[in-house]
Amino acid sequence: MLGMSAWAALLVLVGAVVAVRVFLAIVFEPGPDWLMPTVMSVGIAGTVCGGLAFATVHHRWLPWELLGTASLLLGGNLLLVITQL
Repeated sequence: MLGMSAWAALLVLVGAVVAVRVFLAIVFEPGPDWLMPTVMSVGIAGTVCGGLAFATVHHRWLPWELLGTASLLLGGNLLLVITQL
């Protein structure tokens, strides 16, 4: 449980960086029309995966797979934000 919590905390910190950058982009320079809905949708999916990881702690591997999926989604979001904004 401690490892999952540390992994989730790292996801939150990186996600906060992405969220701040997206907020600044919305206020000042939104970028392409498709970018904001895509970043928000992928972020919501990652948040759901992170929440489900803690809801499924009674399973052996599922929480770790969900945190891995959330990490991949966050990495994709970070890549989109870095390359498009």
